Amino acid sequence: MAACNNHLAADFSQVVEIPGGSGASVPTGTNPSNVLLDGDVFLLLSSPHPQVKIGAWPWDPSYLPDDNGAAAPAGWPYPGLNQYSAVLRFNNNPTGWVGAPIRATAFGSCTVWSGPPVRLLFGVNDPILSDNSGKWWLSYYQYFPENHN
Repeated sequence: MAACNNHLAADFSQVVEIPGGSGASVPTGTNPSNVLLDGDVFLLLSSPHPQVKIGAWPWDPSYLPDDNGAAAPAGWPYPGLNQYSAVLRFNNNPTGWVGAPIRATAFGSCTVWSGPPVRLLFGVNDPILSDNSGKWWLSYYQYFPENHN
């Protein structure tokens, strides 16, 4: 935790590019392995540019990964989370989802992971992904404790 709080070099880092019409993962790949282990510290920082444009018309809005500020209603991929936000799901390979989906920008400060080994899977809270363009960039930093295997 001290290394993260003091902005020292991470043991593992990855730039996460989340296209507006699909998802992304840490680590990358079609079926990534678990990377975040119990006791690891992680940090997820978002960049103000680029943005995801929602809709095909030139006047349709663009958003940062935080969203438009309105809760998504039933029928959206992640009801209750904010519309047009970057969403993070923790997933254990091979057993499945760990915890509820959460706004990806909620991890903008150093956080200790307490749970089973997981990979990080990202998506967009938008019921129509096909008309989106652009992408978000997030920077993922992970710090291992001394007993990390």
